[in-house]
Amino acid sequence: GYSVTATFDGTPPNTDGCANVSFQAASLGVSGGSAGVYRAVWASSDQDVRVVGDNRYVRFDSARPGQPFSDTMPGLDLRAVYGIGASYVWMAGSQGQVALDDGSEFTQDTIGNGDDQFYGAWGDSFSDFFVVGSRFSFSTQVGLVVQYDGDVWNDLEFSAAPRTGPLRAIWGTDGGNVFAVGDGG
Repeated sequence: GYSVTATFDGTPPNTDGCANVSFQAASLGVSGGSAGVYRAVWASSDQDVRVVGDNRYVRFDSARPGQPFSDTMPGLDLRAVYGIGASYVWMAGSQGQVALDDGSEFTQDTIGNGDDQFYGAWGDSFSDFFVVGSRFSFSTQVGLVVQYDGDVWNDLEFSAAPRTGPLRAIWGTDGGNVFAVGDGG
């Protein structure tokens, strides 16, 4: 189960204009209350929250407020989650694994060479979605961007200098204006 508490103490706002808020720690139990390592969270609303981590995907569903729906996926270490509304929520993680929860069905696939590691996800539509991470190329770990076009996943190539180390996060304003950051500057 989980619980979250916010306390508003009524004192004047901080000089930066933010109100003082305190939070009580919460625990997301999965599979009978077992603890887990969680790595990313995404929400389309306060009644539709997705949390991913080691062998775990937890969805707090608006149809069952306050009651988590969870899937346990042996061997799948999820590190990123991002959705296009509640209908298309993508997840990505280790060993080239990606997964899609479309609200009624959960599908899982392996992309890249199967050893790729993904750390970030972002998209602006079902047919324009990106994951970032790393791949080993000749014993060197290089940054990787893979794009889903609605049918297949494609590695993106860039004319810029080679990317050393993994890419860890991605964000954009639209499919033609996307930014990724990671190790190695």
